[in-house]
Amino acid sequence: MAALTAHSVGGAVEGGRDPAWPDEGEIVGLARALDGETLRTNDGRDVRLVGLATPKPARADRALEALQKAAHDSLAAAAENRRGRLHFERSRQDRHGRLLAHVVIEDGTWLQAHLVAAGLARVETPADAATQAALLLQLEAKARDARRGLWSHAAFRVLAPHEAGRRLGTFQLIEGTAQAIEGKRPSTRFALTGGGDAALTVSLGAAARSQWRQNGGDPAALLGRPLRVRGWIRWQNGAVIDVTHAVQIEALDEAAK
Repeated sequence: MAALTAHSVGGAVEGGRDPAWPDEGEIVGLARALDGETLRTNDGRDVRLVGLATPKPARADRALEALQKAAHDSLAAAAENRRGRLHFERSRQDRHGRLLAHVVIEDGTWLQAHLVAAGLARVETPADAATQAALLLQLEAKARDARRGLWSHAAFRVLAPHEAGRRLGTFQLIEGTAQAIEGKRPSTRFALTGGGDAALTVSLGAAARSQWRQNGGDPAALLGRPLRVRGWIRWQNGAVIDVTHAVQIEALDEAAK
């Protein structure tokens, strides 16, 4: 059976099921959910669901605590005391020693899709584990449009570019229009504008630029287009998001077609 790739998005999974996963990969017993994105196997290993992030608790924010509990409870109900098949990408382990994998349990439920479709997780892919991102982004968009789960909470609101400077050190989704920065090549840096005077700088890494070229595209062609950019916000003479892989940028005019 052919492996599902980021290009196989003709029929997005609903409810977390996808029959296109290959019949290969380690099968493990799943003992319990440690949180909304981590499972412990029967033999004591921890498996971090790669490609997503669930809500983290914040002091005195009961709504966020409820979302964190909902993600944990949903993962526990879907996976505990069941068997799952691990599908690895390039990185198989994180710095904490946890396995990094997509997990498909014995009834065919892909756990990442299960959580994202329910609005209990956002898509947050590392550069070396983004092959399933396009499909997860479709599910995320449907959950966001329906304001399911975390998408009804202000902490996960899609921001305008001028708001990014107030969210330093956090992972955010920003929407705006791509504009050239004077003196900078648009293939390496451009500004995201809209909604205020301050702009967000989008810095394109070499790997992301290479991905565009391999697919016959040019990052400079993004100028003038409405985009959604996701990533961690840092400060360097203004708010900056580093784009390490192409799926961090979504063209909103294409999404609307």
